[in-house]
Amino acid sequence: MYALTINQINNSFLHDAAYVLSLRENSKGEKIFKFRSLYMDKSGECAISYYGRLNIDQIKEIMINFFYPYEDKSCDELDPQYNIDYVYNNSHNTDKESEFTTIFTPDGLNYNKL
Repeated sequence: MYALTINQINNSFLHDAAYVLSLRENSKGEKIFKFRSLYMDKSGECAISYYGRLNIDQIKEIMINFFYPYEDKSCDELDPQYNIDYVYNNSHNTDKESEFTTIFTPDGLNYNKL
């Protein structure tokens, strides 16, 4: 599955996780997380992309929202590693913003079974 909008995400858990993050705003009323895309492979593992170069705290918030549906984890327990858990990318096409952050789900996490 490849989704370019939250409404195209046909997995209810993934849809709801993306939707909740899309509601977050900073003190100026600006959206914090601007959804770019979600890709889920046949094994149920995902890559989630958001526009902009997200900081570590934002990446942790995405990880908590998407990756730990049945675990009580805090952001302090996470230690995201570049090139393993997330990467920064540049897109040279017609995207609204060229820079984006992609966060990868942990190996073996199958969203088809949630």
